[in-house]
Amino acid sequence: MSNPASSPRVAWPRIYLFGDTLTQSSFNIGGWGSVIAEHFSRRCDVLSRGLCGYNTRAWRHALPLVLGPEDARSVAALVLMMGTSDCADPRDPEATHVPLDEYSDNVAHMLDYIQACGISYGRIILVTPPPIDEQLWLAHCRRRGVKVVDAHSHFLNDAHWSRLLSDGINLSPAGSHKLTAVLVPVLREVVGGAPRLFPEFSELDPDKPEDAISAWASETCGCARL
Repeated sequence: MSNPASSPRVAWPRIYLFGDTLTQSSFNIGGWGSVIAEHFSRRCDVLSRGLCGYNTRAWRHALPLVLGPEDARSVAALVLMMGTSDCADPRDPEATHVPLDEYSDNVAHMLDYIQACGISYGRIILVTPPPIDEQLWLAHCRRRGVKVVDAHSHFLNDAHWSRLLSDGINLSPAGSHKLTAVLVPVLREVVGGAPRLFPEFSELDPDKPEDAISAWASETCGCARL
């Protein structure tokens, strides 16, 4: 029996999803997070870090509590989709509205923090919230070389875009499909040709599966043979 303390480990690359309500609900049935997880099954773990109702003012303080330098090595891609909570009606005393200049500063601060953790801008994907004014997102992205998925324009190009929202804000299954149609190709570009992890079952000897697994581990991650 292998010693757990000395057994080799396979580092699973991770795709992080950071955001508000749209991200917290992304793993509901038919949600966009679950669609991405299916696309990258056995290549990357897809981790949702969605906080319902959090605007960029709140996320600015929450981000260091959920992401740090120790996470950088495992990050294959990091998706930020924030702004839906920020654009709430400012006339509502309980609203999460954030003025545009503060919103801009919060976005810049979070991008700088993520880079300071050791995650390059090239691994960050900013998704504009559907549909709001996305221009500040685009401006910050272009200055830093961060990739942009313009969900706002993509949604509004659909003549019946209201069907893409289940309650006027959250994405319907059709909306999740619409988002992933433009997000997955960008993720593939960022993640690259991430291989499927571990040998296919057809490559295993039914009596000695450890041979193929050990050979794969040695070749792929430099682990000692089992």
